[in-house]
Amino acid sequence: MGQMKIVLPDDVERMFRKAAMEKFMYQKGAVSKAAGEAVKNWTRESSKQEENKKSNLDRFEGILKHVKKTSVELQHEAWDDIVKKHVHRR
Repeated sequence: MGQMKIVLPDDVERMFRKAAMEKFMYQKGAVSKAAGEAVKNWTRESSKQEENKKSNLDRFEGILKHVKKTSVELQHEAWDDIVKKHVHRR
């Protein structure tokens, strides 16, 4: 089994130890079991979030293929529109 040493704020450590002991009924190794569960759950959740980011990007891939202007040209055009709107308001 692997070992890790982590440093937590005192209040977080107290809450974690209390929750671990309650969940595992004050058994020996309760904190280690709870820490193993916590790391496993965090790792799964983190992986899911990364997969979601990738799938969201895949949905937008190629959506602007039909646009013939470069990104710089589009930025300049947008900036010109903003300036025109701002100047006309005065």
